[in-house]
Amino acid sequence: MSDPAVHLTQLYPPLAESLADVERAMARLARADATLGDAAGYVISGRGKRLRPAVLLLAAEACGRRGPRTTLHGAVVELMHTASLVHDDVVDEAARRRGRPSAPSRWDNKISVLLGDYLLARAFQALTRAEDAPVVGELAGAAAEMCRGQVQEIVSSGPALTEEGYFEIIAAKTAALFRAAARVGALGSEPGLVEAMGRFGREFGMAFQIADDVLDVTGTASESGKPVLGDLTQRKATLPAVYVLRTGPAQARERLRAALGAGPPAEQEELEALISRHGGIEYAWAAAGRHLEAARRSLAEAPESEAKQALLAAAGDGFPLPVMASDGAEAWRQREVAGGSG
Repeated sequence: MSDPAVHLTQLYPPLAESLADVERAMARLARADATLGDAAGYVISGRGKRLRPAVLLLAAEACGRRGPRTTLHGAVVELMHTASLVHDDVVDEAARRRGRPSAPSRWDNKISVLLGDYLLARAFQALTRAEDAPVVGELAGAAAEMCRGQVQEIVSSGPALTEEGYFEIIAAKTAALFRAAARVGALGSEPGLVEAMGRFGREFGMAFQIADDVLDVTGTASESGKPVLGDLTQRKATLPAVYVLRTGPAQARERLRAALGAGPPAEQEELEALISRHGGIEYAWAAAGRHLEAARRSLAEAPESEAKQALLAAAGDGFPLPVMASDGAEAWRQREVAGGSG
């Protein structure tokens, strides 16, 4: 997936320096401890997309709320995201993250769990010192939602996962932090605008997770920064697979159930071909398109500004799609050009 934060800085050039400020703030917060500072510096220095702080900063600009604390809020949101990735890698026993060895593979699970906890503690400690109680409330709620979503994924995912269950999981584990980031950026505006920005963040986050799930099937390790088919090999049913499990022919459904259950692992080429052939990729892109359309609609009441236009573009033609070799992605593009994803 192309770097969406870089694309957003092209849409709104002032964002580049704001994100550089966020990077510096993250480094100060993460490296404060002599024992965990080096490990924390390692995990925040990976080639992350920095999309959540970018959404926060643009929401603040679009609402006229950009202030001295906005940089801190962006750094805190990205530290929370990084902490969740460290914990994910422990749960998934992942060897790589962002194109290089994961924290558990460099150290071990015990240190990695504590490292993730440390990043969360530093994030909320910074907010407490800044006396940002409303921001603490927003982000603490998002953290609880992320934990709930991860647990739900562990206990519910697999060949029996329904489409409704899938959307519940990604709304919590991914979209909750995007929603909170956009709301934090808008805090201090009139309540209707804060709610609108929150809806944008949620819908954009849903689309982004669907795109990431498609990339798990159709992309490469260099594009995603993690092993291809990592979700399916972890027995996690994502939307492309859920669709085929619901609508595909009996033989395809049985093969996927085996791959997601206790059966032998399947080859990447076999699963990719099976899911693509039976419409899973195109169906997922259509779902992403609907969420992006909802994200754009949510900005209708925001005042006109360059930052608002950047958000609209990010949820439109500028959405960071994976490689266009995906027929489903190209079909989604064509629907957008024709006037919407339906």
